[in-house]
Amino acid sequence: MKKVDSVASQSTVYYYNDKWQVLCEYGGRNWATMLQWFAYGNQIDEPLMKGKQNDQTPQSLNLHLYVQDHLYSTAGELKVSGANGVSLSSILFFPLCSCYL
Repeated sequence: MKKVDSVASQSTVYYYNDKWQVLCEYGGRNWATMLQWFAYGNQIDEPLMKGKQNDQTPQSLNLHLYVQDHLYSTAGELKVSGANGVSLSSILFFPLCSCYL
């Protein structure tokens, strides 16, 4: 499925799968630039990863890898970025909106 969203003279095209999960976002001139893409697991609302083009160096890609707990809830996030090297950071999510870096 395809959805076009226009706000403040900028348009973004979203492509969805049959579960209404966003697969990718396109923007830019004639929607030729992929802004982000997503991959999901078998469970509903189970994101596995997100890829996003790096704003400072467009040839590199930022990856967000999501870690699930035993109930398939997102429990952590690993961010991998860098064109020449890899920098890795992680965030762990806990109940009551607390998170740890």
